[in-house]
Amino acid sequence: MTSNATFATNHVSIRNDWIAGAHPMYSSLMRVLVVGASGAVGLPLSSRLCAEGHAVTGVCRSSESALRLRDLGCTPLTLDVFDEDAVTRAVEQARPDVVIHQLTALPKD
Repeated sequence: MTSNATFATNHVSIRNDWIAGAHPMYSSLMRVLVVGASGAVGLPLSSRLCAEGHAVTGVCRSSESALRLRDLGCTPLTLDVFDEDAVTRAVEQARPDVVIHQLTALPKD
């Protein structure tokens, strides 16, 4: 591996130069739906994707998180991920090229 830094999301490492467009699979900007965008992994991931110019829709649970995501350049979307109709509408609205699952705070019941 070259000296390019990597970052990991759920055990998947992504080379910085790939996100920046050097890899053919990532040669154009994408519409990305990050579910769990305000979490421990989702927030830095969303920030990086926005910084690289991707159109990021960040799914979160609270208005405070939505403000944080908007400040990063994301389009925030507050919804209950356990509401199937709401999730379907979110995907239809965002029309993502890719969906990244970063949900970690699941209910205890």
